[in-house]
Amino acid sequence: MSAERTPRGTISLSTPARGEYVHVLRSVTAGVGATLDFSIDDIEDLRLAVDEACAHLLKLDSRAAVLRLIVEPGDDAGLTITVGITSLTPNGEAPATDQFLTWHILAALTDGAEAIRDDEGPAIRFIKRKTS
Repeated sequence: MSAERTPRGTISLSTPARGEYVHVLRSVTAGVGATLDFSIDDIEDLRLAVDEACAHLLKLDSRAAVLRLIVEPGDDAGLTITVGITSLTPNGEAPATDQFLTWHILAALTDGAEAIRDDEGPAIRFIKRKTS
């Protein structure tokens, strides 16, 4: 497991790509939300969104080596969170956003979610703004 804090306040964390490490990513996300004075309900939404994104990505590639989390505080009282896996199949696509319950759940919990593919593999990026 490795963690890094960048100059903008962005936090980057990597863990083995196994379900038993998802709680670490949820806890880091909740801690950042609490530090930024998100409401308890918003923090719970963040935790659930990270959990859902991790579950979806781990199902995509059961051979993934690394589960990645990037938490970026924004200037607009919000957070941008990216959850990704380091894929062993480098030519894979971004996760599909249709036909999956994941996207309905993320739409309900966040202010926008998208499937992306970065240099390391498939990822899900979402934004959450404070409601209060």
